[in-house]
Amino acid sequence: MWFAYSIGAAVFRAVKDAGYKLLLENSGSLEAVFCFWIFTLAVLVPSACVRIAYLKSHGRAIVGDQRRALQGLLGAGLLDIFAYWSFMEALKRGDLSIALPLRNLVPLFGLFVGMKMLKERLGPTVVIGTLFVVGGVLIMHVQAANSDAAWGIFAAMTNPASLLAMGSAFLFAWSAMCNRVAVAPEYGKMDVIVFTASLITLSTIGYGVLVILIGNPGEVALMIRENYGALGVIGVLGAIGSLLTALAFSSGEMTKVVPALRMQIPIGIIIGGLFLHEKEFATRFAGGILLTVGVVLIAIASALRKGKSR
Repeated sequence: MWFAYSIGAAVFRAVKDAGYKLLLENSGSLEAVFCFWIFTLAVLVPSACVRIAYLKSHGRAIVGDQRRALQGLLGAGLLDIFAYWSFMEALKRGDLSIALPLRNLVPLFGLFVGMKMLKERLGPTVVIGTLFVVGGVLIMHVQAANSDAAWGIFAAMTNPASLLAMGSAFLFAWSAMCNRVAVAPEYGKMDVIVFTASLITLSTIGYGVLVILIGNPGEVALMIRENYGALGVIGVLGAIGSLLTALAFSSGEMTKVVPALRMQIPIGIIIGGLFLHEKEFATRFAGGILLTVGVVLIAIASALRKGKSR
């Protein structure tokens, strides 16, 4: 089921990002992210309250291993905040065309984190599939018109902006591990609805602090007042995407789920090319095909491994 949950999460997150991008035309990214989390939280908190009442009324536990679930929840929340701050700092110090591909090296870092920390077994097909995913992501973020862009991504890796971008990818990989630890049956076994609502609560508080420290709180109020309808729709999409992401981590190994979630990128490219009339569609679509091949390889490897274990 992890594959279906991952693809579902990718679809909802891609559609959410399309709406989010439209809002960014009139707002700074930090303020827009904070508004998005507020409206996502407005969907998830009532859902979590209903879920808790249901579980208690049926005598079912909300959490399996409280220590591991709490460690995973707090780790995921804090790492997400620091990862986003690191990426924002990278954007301030360098070019988006360099920072964005490096941030999307999450699947590559995820291989090592999953293997070392969670002791997940990596077959050659999973490794090859992940490399395809990373290669596809890099291709999608290199502008076809700039022949030096591909080399520039690697040549600039030692500057502060690039190191910060790679640092955000590394932190996001660790955050993915914490998600897995919190909700997977063999670890924390926390209810996914309660976990997702709790995680978004932490993220909302964290981004609120960032808005106060380095953002513009007044812009948040203005954006909510002028875009509350669109934010409400984006909040629902984000809530569903977040729940599906948690379900994916609860049912599948992170070394497989993390690359599969990158399907959000080619889906977003298709949406951008068809509805937002974005440029460089052909180049990005080619990268999307490579990424999709990688995800399919990982899914096949998982299916074969599951069949052998029966």
